[in-house]
Amino acid sequence: MLSPAFATPLEIGGGTKADAYGSGALAVVGRMVEPIQIEAVGVQVRDATIAIIDLADVNRRLTGQPIDVVVGREIFDAARLQIDIGNGTIRQITAKELPSGVELRLLDQRGLMLLPVSVEGKAPIDAEFDLGN
Repeated sequence: MLSPAFATPLEIGGGTKADAYGSGALAVVGRMVEPIQIEAVGVQVRDATIAIIDLADVNRRLTGQPIDVVVGREIFDAARLQIDIGNGTIRQITAKELPSGVELRLLDQRGLMLLPVSVEGKAPIDAEFDLGN
């Protein structure tokens, strides 16, 4: 997703009108544009579809600071990434590289990659890891 202010200087035109429902459950009108090539953290995705949408509600409710870009699952599916939440970094790593930390086995459930999560010693449940929320 791109904010209109971010997309305008890039001269991304066209697309089709679309209604979107985000984490705040409010309907927002945006436009879907394809095909677009995107690159983030050194990972390229060709023929992606992007949404150009007002992200002001997300800015206000979730971060309190401007958000111009929200990277989608395509980036995470296209490469092996090391995510270090404590240091605020995400980087691409090779298949041979063994990152530090704990490996979490993922369960593919209807296209969602889930991992077991337990809170305060309770029985684990399968949950989706979502950096967006």
